Amino acid sequence: MRAGELLKIAQRENIRSVDDLLEAIGRGGIKAKHILNKLLPKELQEEKARDVKTQKPAKTGAQQGNAGVRIRGVDDIMVRFGKCCTPLPGEKIMGYITRGRGMTVHAVNCPYIESADAERKVEAEWDPSCRIITPVSIEVMCVDHKGLLADITSSIAAAEANIRNARVVTTTDKKGINIFEIEVSDLKHLNAVMRSIEKIKGVLSVARLRF
Repeated sequence: MRAGELLKIAQRENIRSVDDLLEAIGRGGIKAKHILNKLLPKELQEEKARDVKTQKPAKTGAQQGNAGVRIRGVDDIMVRFGKCCTPLPGEKIMGYITRGRGMTVHAVNCPYIESADAERKVEAEWDPSCRIITPVSIEVMCVDHKGLLADITSSIAAAEANIRNARVVTTTDKKGINIFEIEVSDLKHLNAVMRSIEKIKGVLSVARLRF
C-alpha cells in the first residue's frame, strides 16, 4: 500500500487520522470491507467479486480466532486478554480498542478498564460454543510442612487443572508462599481448584493473583 492512501480515505470519510479510521473500523462504525474496496484496484475488485461466488461463507466471532469472545458490531478483529486482570469465561468482560493492536478484553471490574477512555470501550461477551483454556495465577499460603507441597500439587491435578509454572518461597516465620500458574477452563473451574486446595490441612489461604 502506498503511503498516504489510508489517510486520503480517512479524510474522504470525514475522519481526521488513520488511527481514528482504524478505531472506527474496530468499533464497527465503518465496515472493513468498505475501506478495502476503496484500496483495491478496480480490476482486482472485479476478480474478487467473481471468486466470492465460489467461496464458502466466512466464519465470524470465535471461529475467526476471536479467542472465544464476541464483540458487538465487530466480526473479525484480533483479540487479546488483559494481563492486568486475566479474565476468565464466567466473568463479565469489556472490550477496549487499542491503536494498531486490535481489541484487548478486560474484566469489567478491572481498574484499568474502569478508568479507560469510554469512547474506546465496546460491549463484549463470551462465546458459549467455545471452550478455551486460560492461564491464571494463584497464591497458596501454608505452613512449612514436609509433604504439603506434594499434597497441594496433587489437589490441583485432581481438580483437572494443569500446572504451567510454580514458585515456592519459605518465610522466616516458617510459612510457605507458593505461586502457581495453572490452566483452567472458566471461573467455575478456578473456584473448584481453590476450594480443593483450601481443604488441605496446613493451608492458610488461597487467593487469585491479578497483576
